[in-house]
Order: sequence, then C-alpha cells, then structure tokens
Amino acid sequence: MASEPAELRKAVAVPVPELLNHERAIARMAERGIDLLLAGGYVNFGYLAGFFTHFGRDFPGPLYNGLPLVRFAALPADPDIPPFFVTCPDEAEDVAFQGSWIEDRRFVGPASELPGPDVSPNTEAEPFEELARALAARGLAEAVIGVDLADISARTASRLAAHSPLAELVDATQDFIYVRMVKTPAELARLEGAVEGSERGHAAVPRHLATGLSERELAGHVRRAVADSRTVPYILHLNAGPVGPTLLPPTDRRIARDSVVSVDVGCIHRDYAGDKFHVYAFGDPPLRAFEIHERLDRVNAALLDALRPGVSGAELFQLGRARMESEGLEMAGAFIGHGIGIDIHETPYLAPVDPTPLEAGMVIVLEAGTRVADLGHFCSEITCLIEPDGVRPLTRIGHQISRVAAN
Repeated sequence: MASEPAELRKAVAVPVPELLNHERAIARMAERGIDLLLAGGYVNFGYLAGFFTHFGRDFPGPLYNGLPLVRFAALPADPDIPPFFVTCPDEAEDVAFQGSWIEDRRFVGPASELPGPDVSPNTEAEPFEELARALAARGLAEAVIGVDLADISARTASRLAAHSPLAELVDATQDFIYVRMVKTPAELARLEGAVEGSERGHAAVPRHLATGLSERELAGHVRRAVADSRTVPYILHLNAGPVGPTLLPPTDRRIARDSVVSVDVGCIHRDYAGDKFHVYAFGDPPLRAFEIHERLDRVNAALLDALRPGVSGAELFQLGRARMESEGLEMAGAFIGHGIGIDIHETPYLAPVDPTPLEAGMVIVLEAGTRVADLGHFCSEITCLIEPDGVRPLTRIGHQISRVAAN
C-alpha cells in the first residue's frame, strides 16, 4: 500500500470515538489483512461515524433533492491515517446535533432549500467520486477495503467497484458484526436507557389493564409510556388469552379477566434497542399458568448462572433446551437468547448454529419461552451485561409473572 501524502497524517492523535470499539476494529483489520473498513449501511455507518441519520433505518428515499441517500464512513487500519465520511448536505444537521468524532466530513451533492448548518457542500460531486478522492488522498486507492456488502444495495456495490478499480473490495459484513459484539461504555449507557424505555412501557400495563379494554388500546398506552425526548417505541407484541400462542400483534379483541396477558416491548433509545417480554396474570388465570411460569423461571435461573465469558451461544442453547425439556416445556422458538445493540437482534445468538464464545462487554437478552395452546404465550426476557467474572442483569423487572387485579 502506498503511503499517503504527509499533510493527511495527523499531527495529533485522532479523536477517540465513543460508540465504535476502536481497538477491536483495528485488531480485526490486522487479523484479516484489511486496510480500511468502509460502511455504507445504516447501522454500520452510524457505528463508525458516531451519528445516525434522522431519516431512519427504513427510509426508502429519495431525499429532498430527489436523489437516493448514499453515504460512506471509512476507518483506516493505520491509526495515523484519519477516518472520514461522505454524505449528503442534509445530514449536516444530524452531525451538528449528535456530533461526530470524525473531523474529515465531506458533504456532497445538491443542498436542499431547508435552513440548516452551512457546510459548503461540493455540489458538483457525487458520493462515489468523493469517496475515490478521499481514498486516493490517503494512498488507499489500491488498498484492501472491507465493505458491509450485506447492508448496501447491489447498485451501490456495483458503482463502488466501478469507482475503485484498483482496490480489492472484500465482504466485511461479518467483521462489522464481530467488532460490534463487544460494547463500549457509551453504547452500554444507551442500552441501559433502552432498558428503561421498555420498562416504562411495561409500567403502563398494570395502570391501564382493564376488563373490556382492547389489545390495541392497551398497546397505545404502552407506546405512549415508552416515549420520551430520546426514546421511541419500536416493536410491540401484545396479546391476551389462548390466542397468544398463535397471534403476536395486538388486535381489536377485548381483554377478558382471568387471562394471561403477554406483552413484548421494543424501543429505540438514542439509536440503540431495548427488548422486554413480560407476562401478566390478569385476575385469576388457571393455576396451571403460574406453574408453567415457575418452571420457566427455573430455566432462566439456570441460564443466568451459566452466563460468563468463554461459554458459547450453542452451549447455552443446549443447556436451555435441556432445562426446558426437564421442566416439561416446549421451546417457543429456534433460539433461547440473542445479542442486542443498534439492532434489536444481534450476534451472538444462543442458538445451536452459533459457536461464538461470550466475551466481557457483550450484552445478551435471554429469551426462553413456551406457548401453551389453551393459556397463552409465556416468556420473560432478561437483558444482561457479560462481565469478566460473570453477568450483571440490566433488566430491573423481575422475571416472575406479574399479578394484576381485575376490575
């Protein structure tokens, strides 16, 4: 790899990112022979750049100027070469509000007429050309570039290759996943905020649960309780009674007393996800419902006791499945837990096909569950931080079934 011009080498240390696990990323690139990680997908761009677009992860485009949102964040393996990002001028507002540790910020393409920060965009350029210029200026035009190919469109990948004819583009999807598995303190703070958001949603259930209330109406109370200035509702599953095992989304069905009510609250807090499934005994459901949940509690206790660095997702799955079988419970899904971060489901998975060993700094959601045809859906998700000597639950709600008096 040719050396980059001297003026691009930092006279002082590159600012330290908050979200990006920088040391882990540098070590991974060295292990894989990658000269630069290039992120074009929503999750990995935000992870590298330190800010997330206000358009949201599901925004289909086009932007105000009629062009699709194409952007790149780049992290060189050489810590003396500065990172950079390329994006549209409309994202200058996101940078101004959220901040970014990256100092080389390249805004390209037509700016909208909306008021916002003056970023002096290069209106004659487009993102692929600007990316090629930034790489060439750093001596990386012929580099090995790891790209999150699974998160960008085929058209974007094709144009990227056309504008980087001398570079070797390799699929770094799994490398981004590997780096993101171990959270930084700033990520952990956001995940703790997401846990609080999902638990605010659950706090609304006993306040509003009433005979004759529809599932949709209760779901509305839950969503409103989740939201605050930095937290928005995300996935919400809510069902009551025997329909629970087969129908997850809330419907217009009226909630009857003496039923099992299952509520799964997802939220996004500062772009990080929260996920909490909890079960409520409304009135006096059959005693069998409590017995089933007590058996599930024992499975969760065994899993919590086993969570520690070194044990693999597959080993935890086998343990959980064996305990479920010993308790006479049928597993509700193909896994018994998952990682969480920017995405609500992330690697590692507590599943038979995931050999990933747990490491300190990973955040895991236990999700042992069972569905009983004539009663409902039973599950109690527990968000946990893996620590050097064990585990620390971040979830504050107990994993036992919660009683709610019927009116």
